[in-house]
Amino acid sequence: MGRSNTLVINQHVTKDCNYRCKFCFPDREKNVNLPNVFKNPQLRDKLLSEYSKLDVISSAIGENISDIRINLIGGEPLLLGKKCTAIAKQIKEMGFTVSLTTNGLLLQEQSEILKYLDIIHISIDSLEETVCKAMGRCAGNQFVSKERLYSLVKKIREINPKVLLRFNVVVSRFNCDDSTIISQLQKFKPNKIKIVQQLSDTKDEGISEHKFKRFIKINDDACKQTNVAVMNNSDLVQSCLMVGEDGRIFQNGSTNSNDGYHYSEPIVEAGFKKAFSQVPFSIKKWKQRYQIE
Repeated sequence: MGRSNTLVINQHVTKDCNYRCKFCFPDREKNVNLPNVFKNPQLRDKLLSEYSKLDVISSAIGENISDIRINLIGGEPLLLGKKCTAIAKQIKEMGFTVSLTTNGLLLQEQSEILKYLDIIHISIDSLEETVCKAMGRCAGNQFVSKERLYSLVKKIREINPKVLLRFNVVVSRFNCDDSTIISQLQKFKPNKIKIVQQLSDTKDEGISEHKFKRFIKINDDACKQTNVAVMNNSDLVQSCLMVGEDGRIFQNGSTNSNDGYHYSEPIVEAGFKKAFSQVPFSIKKWKQRYQIE
C-alpha cells in the first residue's frame, strides 16, 4: 500500500432540513425501513467502532489509511440540536478528526458544537435574499446574508480559533451568473472554497459544463486564489465515501441521474470491508479529490 492518507467519511445523520433547495438530491430509498443509526446509541457505537478499525479500512480501500475524518452532514445536522453536539463530542473523544457541513442558519444557537470541530464547512451559494429565496436556500424569510455570515464567522473564530473554515458553493441555474459571490466569500479569509457543479437528479437537469466554466471565468480573479478547489460533475461522482443515516454506504451510479444510487448492506451488519466492496468507488478520483481538498 502507498503513503498514509486521511479517509473522509461523509456521515449523514439526518435527512431533515430547514431549507428547501430546489436542486437538492431527492429523498433516497423512501421505502427502506431501516433505523437511523444515530438515534440508537448501541448502533451508533457499533458503527463508530467499525470506523476505528484502520487496518480493515486500509485493506478495503487499498491504501494506508492513517486517520479518519468524520464529516457530519444531512439534511441539516444542526436540526438534531444538542444531540448533534453530543455526537461530535463522542467522535472527537474517540480520536477521530471531526468536521461539520451546515447551511449555517442554526449555528449561532448551536455554537457549542464548535468546540469539538476541526473543520467547519458552510454551504453558501448566494448572499442575496432574492436568489436564496428563488433557489429555496432559506427557512421562511430567514437566510444567511452577508451581515449574518460576518457575525457567524466572528463567533466561530472566537469560540474555536483553530477550526478550519471552508465554504461550499454549488453552481446552479440560480447563481451561475453571479460574478461576485466568490470574491465576497474570500473577504472572510476562509481556508478553502470548494466550487462544485450541480449534479443532475430526477427533479433537475443541473447546469451544463459550458455554464459552469462561464461561472468560473466571470469569477476569475477570486477563483485563481490558492484556497479555491473547482469540481465538475466527473470529479464529484464516486470520489468520496458517503454513509447514510441508516449506516449503509451509498454512491452515485454516474453523472446520469437515471442511474440512481448504489447501496451496501448496513455497515453494522456486514462490517466495513464487505459493505465497501458492494458500491462503486474510484480510488483514482478519491486521491485527486482530496489532493485539492
